[in-house]
Amino acid sequence: MNNRFWTLIAFLVAAKAGLSAERYVDRQTPDSHGNAQTVTIAPDGENRIVNAEGSSDGAKHRFVLDGDCATKEWRILRADGSETVFTREGTEVTARGTGVKAKRKPARVDALPWYGSVPLGLAAFARSGTEKTEFWIINPDNGKAYKMTATRIGEESVSSCGAEVPAILVRVTVSGVPAAFFSMRYWFRSSDGMMIRYEGKESGPGSADLTLELIEEER
Repeated sequence: MNNRFWTLIAFLVAAKAGLSAERYVDRQTPDSHGNAQTVTIAPDGENRIVNAEGSSDGAKHRFVLDGDCATKEWRILRADGSETVFTREGTEVTARGTGVKAKRKPARVDALPWYGSVPLGLAAFARSGTEKTEFWIINPDNGKAYKMTATRIGEESVSSCGAEVPAILVRVTVSGVPAAFFSMRYWFRSSDGMMIRYEGKESGPGSADLTLELIEEER
């Protein structure tokens, strides 16, 4: 799995459900593209529509999330004009478009949720007090599904938008792979479950460190 994949699953900031559009900007360190990453979230009936741009892959992303922030559809529009759409149908995630091989088989998952936006999906878990949960992610480069494990570590103070705020630390690992080998850390604001900081690797084990932090929000 390459650097775009691991950066993407860290990218989208989290937000609680709202009645109006929300906008968030986070900063990547190191920033190889020189751009802030911007996410907008808006209600659409029982779903939420998430649009993101400025991510490390240079593409625009559109997610359709259900009421529990599990992903129903993920649309990727790349700078070269190619497009890939991932859609969940029961226990399969199918891919169509010009960015994947036409004959690629659907990714098989179980009843666990698929989180195209890991921070959004884990926001409720972080505040629930539950110790562990599992979910699926999809690598957009090859369409493969990976089961992940999230573990609630505890609470601590984190700097966000110029202030120290209480936050919940959650560690995410590939299910069955020891955390010492590879893990990602997310901090969720205790008051509303918004992701305010991420620390992980740029392209998996042994690669450069990567940090994302919330720097601006509008509601």
